[in-house]
Amino acid sequence: MGGRGARRGGGRARGRRGPGQRRRRRRGTDRPTDPPRPQDTDINDYEFAVLKDALTRGHPDSAGKVGPGVASIQVRKNRKFDDTTKCFFAIRTDGTVEEFSYRKCLAGLFPGVDLTAGKKGPKAVKK
Repeated sequence: MGGRGARRGGGRARGRRGPGQRRRRRRGTDRPTDPPRPQDTDINDYEFAVLKDALTRGHPDSAGKVGPGVASIQVRKNRKFDDTTKCFFAIRTDGTVEEFSYRKCLAGLFPGVDLTAGKKGPKAVKK
């Protein structure tokens, strides 16, 4: 009597899943949301390494953007366009600031990919 998982009453124990059964997710409640990033703060080390590499290897004007070297990268509001547009800014080792487009960096790294595809993702350009 009473093998593994057996209970009085013959039913399955509440909350236990059998083989092949998955826990059901409630939509929108299982994933925590990231708090908004404060303006004018440095990005984390991993993001910095990825963006710095993309900037130095892929941007068409990488020498002008990097200058003497990049100390950090920040996300800031770009005053050239309006106060709602956010851009990447490279903070150089000499203290000067230069904004750059990550799309230009990716276009230099992956030629032939259409980066204007929006939310559907990048598409290869057909020639």
